[in-house]
Amino acid sequence: MKSILKLMKAHIRYGKDAFLGILLLMSLITFSFSGTVSNDDVLRNELEKNFAEENVGDLVIMMYDDNLTEDMLSSLDSNTKVAGYSVKNLMYLKSLPVVDGHEEEVVLNFRRWNEDINIFNDSSDGFTEDNELKQGEILLPYKLKMNKRMKPGAEISFTTSSGRIENYTVKGFYEDKVFGATTVTDSHCVLSEEDYDRLAAEELDHTDSPRRLLLMGAEIHIYAADGVTAADLSRDLTDGPLIRSANAVSSRQHLMELFEMYSNTGTRGMAVFTLILLTAILITMHNSISSSVEMEYTDLGILRALGFSVSRIRLIYVAEYVLALVAGSILGIIVSIPVCAVLIRKWMNITCILTDTGGIPFQMCGGVDSNDSNMHRFHIYSNVKGLAHLTCKSDIRRKERGLLRQPS
Repeated sequence: MKSILKLMKAHIRYGKDAFLGILLLMSLITFSFSGTVSNDDVLRNELEKNFAEENVGDLVIMMYDDNLTEDMLSSLDSNTKVAGYSVKNLMYLKSLPVVDGHEEEVVLNFRRWNEDINIFNDSSDGFTEDNELKQGEILLPYKLKMNKRMKPGAEISFTTSSGRIENYTVKGFYEDKVFGATTVTDSHCVLSEEDYDRLAAEELDHTDSPRRLLLMGAEIHIYAADGVTAADLSRDLTDGPLIRSANAVSSRQHLMELFEMYSNTGTRGMAVFTLILLTAILITMHNSISSSVEMEYTDLGILRALGFSVSRIRLIYVAEYVLALVAGSILGIIVSIPVCAVLIRKWMNITCILTDTGGIPFQMCGGVDSNDSNMHRFHIYSNVKGLAHLTCKSDIRRKERGLLRQPS
């Protein structure tokens, strides 16, 4: 075993460029994979937790509250595919808001304040302990932070049908756990309990009003019975008045996919990039092994003459390249730990969801690296088959005929 290790060490020193190339390529593959999987895994876990906290239904129907009738809700009670439902309210602003004197092309909805709402701190890497919203203040979803005018301290105003001008001061940004993705058009803002209740009592319009600037909406969460999917629910309710009167219908899965849309696109792109790197490793190993065997044929024949079996010589090549793969995998994971923490935090500008930055899936990365190493090990074995032709007798004869170069 000592002799094999010494020979492997010497061989690595002799062909260090190929060894380092494979090591760096493998570390890049591991880094790319761990970064992509970490982001996807952490985001999915956070979404599952958030949707559970918000009690999101398997099917979510958005409609005007004026169009929602008791008969519609009764039909859900009698439907065997429905395990239950809940109704939440929000207000639709049908005019464009004015921010610090400038009209903004954004669609705003209003929700009522509750203590479970998380307000981001100034650096957006956590939530504030001051979990309170005063009268005259408004919270914006994090995705509106990209709007330069919509910042803490800005004045947002809109006019109701009665002619009253409503003015609110931006307190900050909050985490909209269900509709906060940048891929969702509407922005759900939060008003204080006093302001929301006052608007609901004094300033609301109705669907049959001559001017409709502020309408009450209903958000209906329908929970499927065991064994029933959101698609089954949607098909069953399609011909009913509930869906016919709806403004929008979404499934729980679709709402999650709106958060994951860009993440999934990045994952597919990274998968193609990883395949290219894998191909580069295979080509590098093939060229390195082939040229090494060809250039060192005489030296390998001498090793055979000294008693080294073909399997032991083959083991030198296998151990060398497996070492490069394993070392590259470890290096990739080590580098990915701090880098992924930064990337996941930057990714929040798109998902608008605060996620944990320490979620590197070591087990999954280790499993993939193991499978990758096994595949490359098979490739190494197939490339060193030519060593089986090394025989002590044939090498001596070839050397006598001058067909083998002398060792330098």
